[in-house]
Amino acid sequence: HISLLLFFILSSTVLFSQNTFVPDDDFEQLLIDLGYDTGPLDDYVLTANINGIASLEIITTNIKSLEGINGFTSLKNLRVEFNNDLVQIDLSQNFQLETLSILNAPIEVLYLTANTRITDLTIGGTSLIYLDLTNNDEIININLSMGIFETINLRNGGNAAIQNFDASDNANLSCFIVDNSTYSVANWTNIDTPSVFLDSPNGCNIPVSYTHLTLPTIYSV
Repeated sequence: HISLLLFFILSSTVLFSQNTFVPDDDFEQLLIDLGYDTGPLDDYVLTANINGIASLEIITTNIKSLEGINGFTSLKNLRVEFNNDLVQIDLSQNFQLETLSILNAPIEVLYLTANTRITDLTIGGTSLIYLDLTNNDEIININLSMGIFETINLRNGGNAAIQNFDASDNANLSCFIVDNSTYSVANWTNIDTPSVFLDSPNGCNIPVSYTHLTLPTIYSV
């Protein structure tokens, strides 16, 4: 009886390790439509079908949760646009991500501390008020226009490598923390008020959910 029980436990472990949990029916249906899963809807997708996918577009859907995107471990390019019910994305397991575009989706929380390979970042039309990019020192192109950001922390030692910068149309932006404010004022002009560039987060509005993150040292460029 013990051997039989162990067999069922081991079988279940292997079964679940081979599948990725995708509880949102609209997300699973999208994966079916893309040929990464087969019907009927059962809240699971074969991990081997998605862990080698490099690009994914999620555009104009009713998806409420992207739980399961962690199974896309080779994902390098992600577009999430015009998804009116999506308020949070967990990209903590997508370490290979290089290009990320989130447009016109009511995202309220976004952690990118694990996505250190991002080079191209576009975020606009979201509900984000704070963005921590202190671990993202490989960014080359950044567009954060058309938002309601209050605080953005881009102090990561890589600011001098940025080639294209846009943070315009953010009326609430009061703190943009950078490596060197003098450099940013001189080189990044696509922003409503250059005076928001700061060398320190002191006095800036950082939500409690982010305050556990370790602030980096101050850099100069």
